[in-house]
Amino acid sequence: MTEYVEFYIACNPPLLPQGVSEVIRRVQESEGLLELLYEPDVPWFKCIALATQKAQITANVQDNLFAIADEDVDAFDGEQQTDGDVTIISPDSRMTSWSAYQAKGGGAYTFADADVFPEPIAEAKYKTTWRGLEAYPPATFESLLLRCHTYGDNTIPREHDKFEAVVRCQISYNTRQTLLYVGCDTSRQILNTTIEILDKMVQVYNRNWEGNLPTLPSICEAAPAVVTSHTPISDDPFGLIPAAVNANLQSSMVPWSTGYNDGSLI
Repeated sequence: MTEYVEFYIACNPPLLPQGVSEVIRRVQESEGLLELLYEPDVPWFKCIALATQKAQITANVQDNLFAIADEDVDAFDGEQQTDGDVTIISPDSRMTSWSAYQAKGGGAYTFADADVFPEPIAEAKYKTTWRGLEAYPPATFESLLLRCHTYGDNTIPREHDKFEAVVRCQISYNTRQTLLYVGCDTSRQILNTTIEILDKMVQVYNRNWEGNLPTLPSICEAAPAVVTSHTPISDDPFGLIPAAVNANLQSSMVPWSTGYNDGSLI
């Protein structure tokens, strides 16, 4: 049976939008690669690929990151700097320092929709991500729907496609079903309402399902549903990333060797 895995490749120093597009453009035709997206909040690349091609795809992404760093970054010199950061030397850099990236936040940059959202969410007029389940392992989107439907009123469907129809949004997710991609062509208000519904549902989850469950607003009417696929979960390594970020990763994830001794690059 064909096995697909989801794995992550951290970017340190972080990539800017032009750098993300360049790496994706160069790697997207790699054999066995199903999906390659960038998550600016972390920042890292999320890959879904054939398990047999994971090592080669990882090498392809890293090779491109190293090539960009060689041209755009002056590597960290421990004797000259004390903040562990790098110096950007290119006037049109595709990378930035951690200090600059953290000061602005990933949301301050405009990334191409196709680089950060899966199809068909990338094509939606209004779109966003929702990470409300990441704080509650082992909760998943499917389990959230099931528990809300079971212990609340049945206006909250237990099936993914029926929930999409009710909220009038398309919903996709990562293989762990903890990161949701939500898209809508109708209005920003409907998209925001869907996020509010999800927030209320996860609040109920946090209260161990005590109290009143949220009722879907009347603004939501039936609409054609979109079916998304699910691939097996895989425990995969993350690269070298700052301790503040690494502390939030699952304990099953372990760092890998990058070939750089200074720790400034992936």
